[in-house]
Amino acid sequence: MKSYIAIFLLLIFTSFLVKAEQTCHLRADLLGAYYQLTNSNTHSNEQEYSITDKAVHLSSLWRTNQKVLSINGEQSTTWYRLNNGLVQKTTHFDHFKRSIEYQAKPMSEEYWQQIRQLIPDSKKHTLTLVNTTADGCYQQEQYQWHSDDSNLSGKLLWNKNLNIMTELTITQGDKKSHWQLQKIERNQDVINQVFAQRANYQSTDFADIGDNESDPFLIKMINLGFIDHSASGIYNANGESMAIQHNH
Repeated sequence: MKSYIAIFLLLIFTSFLVKAEQTCHLRADLLGAYYQLTNSNTHSNEQEYSITDKAVHLSSLWRTNQKVLSINGEQSTTWYRLNNGLVQKTTHFDHFKRSIEYQAKPMSEEYWQQIRQLIPDSKKHTLTLVNTTADGCYQQEQYQWHSDDSNLSGKLLWNKNLNIMTELTITQGDKKSHWQLQKIERNQDVINQVFAQRANYQSTDFADIGDNESDPFLIKMINLGFIDHSASGIYNANGESMAIQHNH
């Protein structure tokens, strides 16, 4: 009987080690990160403190080598850093299975980090490092900041090994934005499929849009203002960028 118990415990322990080993072998350049963003407005006085308005959004960030894909609702963007250092941007409209390709342009390392990490190192280094803890195989860094001038404060939990945001809270006045990492996808087949799905969309070069004025999709997207040079990164509840600015 004791031998059966020993074998059972050994199997459980082995399974735990395998799972831990798989988790520890996550690569910073091959993963998918699912986030939940909650924006809320609060009302407070001497008698009460309550949430008066709350909106929840889901988004995800994907990496595979020199490609980054950000998904937000039914619109997503792929960024591809070429061997010559230029970055190719492609905007996807997932509902229509259509894409707009933009000309590859130079991009600073700082802005590439903003796309790849949501928060570049330059911004993170201006925050106050409060604590560093071990979470399984990884180091978690906790940052915070506060500005009396802008009435802006925040807390950031950062996975140092994978260079991804675990949790971020930004508060300004009665407005609050909270990002929470929900899941990390490490299956390479799943990651490849996410990129391949959008690579198969019908694509139009941005420079050729003027020659396709009869395309109902392009007309609709232009009129709605969706075809534009969009930014990337983290924004507070007022829509102000928490990262750097870049005209691309």
